[in-house]
Amino acid sequence: IDPAGARPFDLHRRGLTVAEGAAFLLLAGAEEPPEGALAELVGAGLSCDAHHPAAPHPEGAGARMAMQKALEDAGMTAEEIDYINLHGTGTVDNDRAEAKAIMDLFKDPPPLSSIKGIFGHALWAAGAIEAVASVLCIARGFIPANVGCSVPDAGLGLQPVLRGQSRKVGTVLSNSFGFGGNNAALIIAEPSRKSGHLRHRNMVQFSVLGTACLTGAGLTNETLETFRRGEALRGRPDLGTIRTDLSAGSLRRLRRLPRITLILAFAALKAAGMAETAGSPGGIYFGTGWGPLTETNDFLGQLFASAEQFASPTDFIGSVHNAPASQAAIRLKATGPNITATGGDYSFEQALFSAALVTQEGDDPVLVIGADEHHDALSPRLDPSSVAEDGASDGGAAFFLSPHASATDLRLVPAFLSYVPEGEDGIPPLIEALGGPERICNRFGAVFAGIPASTRPRGDACIASFLRRTGFTGVIFDYRRVTGEFSGASAVAAALAVDVVSRGVLPLHLSGNEKAVLDGKGILLLGLGEYVTAI
Repeated sequence: IDPAGARPFDLHRRGLTVAEGAAFLLLAGAEEPPEGALAELVGAGLSCDAHHPAAPHPEGAGARMAMQKALEDAGMTAEEIDYINLHGTGTVDNDRAEAKAIMDLFKDPPPLSSIKGIFGHALWAAGAIEAVASVLCIARGFIPANVGCSVPDAGLGLQPVLRGQSRKVGTVLSNSFGFGGNNAALIIAEPSRKSGHLRHRNMVQFSVLGTACLTGAGLTNETLETFRRGEALRGRPDLGTIRTDLSAGSLRRLRRLPRITLILAFAALKAAGMAETAGSPGGIYFGTGWGPLTETNDFLGQLFASAEQFASPTDFIGSVHNAPASQAAIRLKATGPNITATGGDYSFEQALFSAALVTQEGDDPVLVIGADEHHDALSPRLDPSSVAEDGASDGGAAFFLSPHASATDLRLVPAFLSYVPEGEDGIPPLIEALGGPERICNRFGAVFAGIPASTRPRGDACIASFLRRTGFTGVIFDYRRVTGEFSGASAVAAALAVDVVSRGVLPLHLSGNEKAVLDGKGILLLGLGEYVTAI
């Protein structure tokens, strides 16, 4: 923290200014921009340094990769960028790494500046605020000043704009880099009327290469055997007794959620027959309802106890929701996209949808993980479902997925995700998205339904509507009554479904029939409550 305020790229910069803020962008997908469009999002790039939880890659390798991917996605060259909206935090290492990345990519950089000297660093909101600023640069024709910089650091090789300029701006490259080495770059341009500019990209269907799950019953084998016997999986796994290939030293400094995440990531790779040294995932997509609660609690506890004068930097870095996925990326050297989705009970579904939207045919396999930890103080405050059962539950599941699915592969396919306002029925559009009642009955031998305890009346109404509208007569498995109440339960249910489909037979406790074979049918995994989701 710089007591004098952030001075991005200044010779005497000492740190950032913590800020608050919010930003909102309304996006419309269309072949041509609608009337009144302010700008067009034409390219985006994602990467992960896979280097350190807080410090950037010293050569700016991940930052350069994100910018290069954004240019490629937009079909543009570096020379076509009119202005760079820098990440520019004002910290010594961050500004140096970003400057190296830009000097490596741009032979003659265009005008550039950081606006964190104006707004400060609003952390999770910073990227959105800077995207809005980039749109306004195009719509209103100006380049903002790099406020706070009095004497540019000549050693960086950049000459930021020190006074605001009025000029036409056709294209902006906007950088946002975060803890865990997560990097994003956007290219925003003035609206184009060129026909066919929009590139249609279908969501991929993933084939399952490896699966791992962790519940109160234990790691994958223990969980699956317990499930097949018809016994409950509720509870909190004892991480001290879980046998993994991870060294004690690699887990020693990690708290509960990053430990769960690493255990799952390595177990899924092992299940796929991959050693840690055999290659890195093409990306990591992580869903967590509430993030690392232990670190959050400890950080806030120290902050309040010291009248906001002291808190652990390690706990602060560890408390950000993407910290567990970033730890996995660092251990696995995964430099591709690293996305964390935080959507309460539907976080795993959002992570899987993100993976299917970003990953393309021909890409390397990716890791998709859903996990959450229970915390005695914070879980009841954040997750009303967690107080609805006797005892606490947590855990999750991980999937090593290839975007090369064929008709004969065991597949994991995101199919539907929609918010449902109170009092509305989200089932009709779900049925339509899945191909109609007849196709649903022909494709699926069972439905695994996730109904959070806090939305039980809505979920029960959704199931009734689904059965009435489809005529489905197969098994309905209300899985949260077995897994326990925690946000990562849907990831566990997906692992259970993968196991059932791979065996081709429903467990006796679900079917009531020892010969309840699926006959080639799959399982429909539904999330029901505030959102309706389908996998």
